[in-house]
Amino acid sequence: MGRAFFYSDQIIDENRRIDARLFEGYSAAKIKIGYIPSCGDKNRFFFLKQCHYYEQYGVRNFLFFDLGEEYDMTLTSALLDCDIVHISGGDPIYCLSNIRRRNFADILRRYVSDGGTLVGVSGGAVQLGRGVGVFKLFTSSLDETLNSKDTLSALQITDFEFLPHYNRWEAKYKDQVKEYSQKIESIILACEDGNGIIVENGDMNFIGNVINIEKGNETTV
Repeated sequence: MGRAFFYSDQIIDENRRIDARLFEGYSAAKIKIGYIPSCGDKNRFFFLKQCHYYEQYGVRNFLFFDLGEEYDMTLTSALLDCDIVHISGGDPIYCLSNIRRRNFADILRRYVSDGGTLVGVSGGAVQLGRGVGVFKLFTSSLDETLNSKDTLSALQITDFEFLPHYNRWEAKYKDQVKEYSQKIESIILACEDGNGIIVENGDMNFIGNVINIEKGNETTV
């Protein structure tokens, strides 16, 4: 079994705590990272920005792999040969539609079960969890979100839903999330920027404060 890294963001310096765990045991110069954009990136602006982020650790080998309009199935083997596969931030519902469009959910799950390391940042991290309902809730009513539940299942590498940027959301939306948590079977784990979750061999490790939202209640774990 491989590893799954849930980043709220990769912007502020506190993320170095998570990065240290990500690269632990690796020779950075030998690592290959596959990059999956959540929403397409024809000009490679976000891809190059992400390369620069990892280059600070000595990583030099990257693969761009789009599930959208630039999809090239012949690159699939090269993606699965990567030491780390990174799913970028962006609209998690749009990203999920591309994963389903390319029948890629089972491929990514198998990549992790075979020992790969899957990294998700912000909306990309939401894909690693049970579903993307917390983001459907941001634009839809509670009833609409619950009625769409069957279409919102994500990779389900873990059995919780992930909510990044908890420090940024307004109180009204947080109350909606708590109400939503009363209606679903799984818990929601939320992170403020700079914090994250690492899942390895079924064990969860929390970097910084992680908020557990369950049955309408919020606690720090």
